[in-house]
Formats: sequence, structure tokens, C-alpha cells
Amino acid sequence: MAGGTHTTTSGEACTTRTQTTKKQPHDTPEHHPRRKHLTTTKQHHHLTKRPLNRNRDRPTTTQASHHRNHLKPWLPHSHNQDLKPDRNGQAGRNKGTRTERSQGMRTVMMYEEASQVANDAVGSIRIVASFCAENKVMELYRKKCEVPMKTGIRQGIISGSGFGVSFFLLFCVYALSFYAGARLVESGHTKFSDVFRVFFALTMATVGISQSSSFAPDSSKAKSATASIFRMIDKKSKIDPSDESGTTLDSVKGEIELRHLSFKYPSRPDIQIFQDLNLTIHSGKTVALVGESGSGKSTVIALLQRFYDPDSGEITLDGIEIRQLQLKWLRQQMGLVSQEPVLFNDTIRSNIAYGKGGNATEAEIIAAAELANADRFISGLQQGYDTIVGERGTQLSGGQKQRVAIARAIIKSPKILLLDEATSALDAESERVVQDALDKVMVNRTTVVVAHRLSTVKNADVIAVVKNGVIVEKGRHETLINV
Repeated sequence: MAGGTHTTTSGEACTTRTQTTKKQPHDTPEHHPRRKHLTTTKQHHHLTKRPLNRNRDRPTTTQASHHRNHLKPWLPHSHNQDLKPDRNGQAGRNKGTRTERSQGMRTVMMYEEASQVANDAVGSIRIVASFCAENKVMELYRKKCEVPMKTGIRQGIISGSGFGVSFFLLFCVYALSFYAGARLVESGHTKFSDVFRVFFALTMATVGISQSSSFAPDSSKAKSATASIFRMIDKKSKIDPSDESGTTLDSVKGEIELRHLSFKYPSRPDIQIFQDLNLTIHSGKTVALVGESGSGKSTVIALLQRFYDPDSGEITLDGIEIRQLQLKWLRQQMGLVSQEPVLFNDTIRSNIAYGKGGNATEAEIIAAAELANADRFISGLQQGYDTIVGERGTQLSGGQKQRVAIARAIIKSPKILLLDEATSALDAESERVVQDALDKVMVNRTTVVVAHRLSTVKNADVIAVVKNGVIVEKGRHETLINV
């Protein structure tokens, strides 16, 4: 009866309010179609939420909140301020997601920094041991791991707590299901088989929901890793070595010209390396670049190989701008021997064949080694050309590594030879042997030599002095001595 009285009171109140409402002229729903919709909505709103008696039926705050939440899906949002979409809350959730994602990325980057420290220490273990810096490296690695370790512990606590709560809820559902099923079977409302059918349906659903929370950390890591991979894949390189576009020349003479070059490294845009640099390298001639350290000698070689492009000016090969040439073809025309040659942890045969993409024949490998004065010492080794050189060639001496590197550079018969301080790290005897090998391989090849030692550059056809980003002097050794 209380429920019936309640409904009547609600109806009377709604009727009284409808009758006592005074309509103003031109204020009918017919004159305003939009207001007609609002009036209909208001009536639905009044019928749904009845007016409460001031003294007897005033609800508590908790009851009102529950009532609003219960009616929220059916009530128009425009007529109740409490039921408006929580845009600030949605923004907060999005901000929280972005914050968690950025924290995950920072953690990954910190782990990468720690891994880099360990990688450098292991790769240069002789240097670390010679300076007795093992403890210092360990302390540096420990400091790099402190922040990501704290973050990992916090994430572990959160994920572990969620895992425990999920299993707690799972077993609660088990207990509730068995209790309710037993009561229903006892009262005769259902059968034992139906109880277990419903129980297993609920169990499988609950297991799926409970275990989904354990995938949250892995999901976050997967998102970060995927974003990093796709960011790397989508990044477009200005100089793409896999690009097959560009022209190739049937025959290369080796005529190189650098015209009005201006260049700054992208990582150091405030330091001007070249400004209006001009240099001509004739076919079959040897040009030596000398100057103080940091003047840009090795940068010329990097620009010739198109590891960088000049900011202004151009570099031509046989009169054609090198940016118009196919990059892979251009680099195949050049052989590089650097100051510290990099040999791979493989056999001497494989390291020499690497200069021709691994497709060199045995005769070509031996011919290149003989031309580089390397065949004699290689044949004297116990395993000969099958000797493993070790990581970065640590099983060979400095002179032996340089001769293997020279053989690797000339096995593809390059038209242009680039020598970046190839003998600067050698002793006098090794330098003499390597220099003899270089003198033989430089015949009829356009050669660019970067060196500091007089013995390396005195026989060059042209010696160019680089200073402050320009060529300040050039000529033969005898001419420059007389100046």
C-alpha cells in the first residue's frame, strides 16, 4: 500500500504542476519546434523523478547520488547538470595514459643507457682492465640501473597486487556459485547438472577477466616497443643506400671536383666545417690532404662516400654531380682504408671477400692479399686463410690488420682509393711494409690520402693544406717546402 500511495502522490504532484503552469503568448511548443522537444523531454524527466516531500521524503546525499547514477543512461544530459559528460575526467584519463606511456618509454631508454655502459665495458675490457676501472664501470652501471629498477619494482607491486586481487575475486565467485547452486538444488529449483553447467560458464568468464589484468604490463611494453619500431621504420633517410634510383656510368675515369663546398655536421650545427672549399682531383693522381686535427680532412672522405651531403656546393665525378648517381654503385667505385680498420670475427678469407660482397673467388682473394703484401704472413699462420681474426681483429697485429684491410679494399678493383691515415698507428717497420703495399695499389687509381706523416704524403702529386674550412695552399712537396 505504501507503494500505491507513493505513486498517487507522484501523479497528483505532476498533474498539479501541469495545470498551474501558465503559458505565455507565442510560448507554445507549436511555435517553437525545438522547445516542443524540450517540453516532451521535461515531461519525461518529471515523470521519472518525482518531487519529494520537503520534510518526510528528503533523500540523503548517498541515496540521491545512487538515484542519479541509476537513471543516468535514460535521462537527457542537457537537463541535468550532474549527468553531463565528464570531459575533464576523460581528459584526465587520456593524460594518465599518455603519462604512463611516456614513463614506460623513459624506463626503456634508461635500460638502454645501462646496456650501453655494459656493452662498452665488455667490448673494451682490455682498456677497462688496464686502467683498473672495473669498480668504476660497475658503479656507473649500478647508477644507470637505479631509476629503472625502482620503476620496475613499483610496476611489479602493482601488477602483483592486481594478480592477487583477481584470484581473490575468482575464488569468491567459486564459493558464491557453489553456495547458490547448493541452495537451489536443495530447494528443488534446479538440477545438479544445470548448476555445474552454469558454474563452469561463470568460471571460464571469470578466469578470462581475472587473467587479463596480468597482461597489462606486457601490453604496455608491447605498445612502447611497437611505437619505437614503427617510428624507426617510418623515419625517412635523406641518403638511402637501398635506393636504386640514379644513374650509373659505363666507365669511370676518376675525375673528382669539389666546388664551393659549405658543410656543418647535423649533430653540431653551430660549428662550420667547410666554407667555400674548392679542390680538383685529376684522374689517376694522388692528392694528400694535410692540416691540423679537426680541420675537416676526414670529412672530405665522408662527403665523397655520401655519408653526408654538403649544405651548399657540389661534388662531381667525371663531371656528374654525385647526388645524381646511384648510391650503391658510387660506393662500389671506392675502396676505403681507415686509420683503425674494422675486421669481423670471422676468417681472414671472409674478411677479404667482404670487400666484394662475399662473392670473391679464391684466386681473387689470394691476388688481393699478394698485392697488399699480406699473403706471406697469412700463409705463415697455422690455419692460413681460415684463421679466425677475433673480435675487431684482436688476434692480428696492427700492421697485419691494415694489410688485410688493404686487400679487402682493392679486391673489387676500385677506381678511387680513399686512405684515411692508414699508417698513422703503425711502427716504423710495419709502416714501411704497409706503405709499400699502398704504393703498389695506388698505381693508375685516383687516390685521396689523409695523413700527418711526411713519409706518407711526400710522393703525392698534389698536397692540399686544409685550414679553417678552406684550402690555403696546394702543390707538390718540393714546391711547398720552397714557399
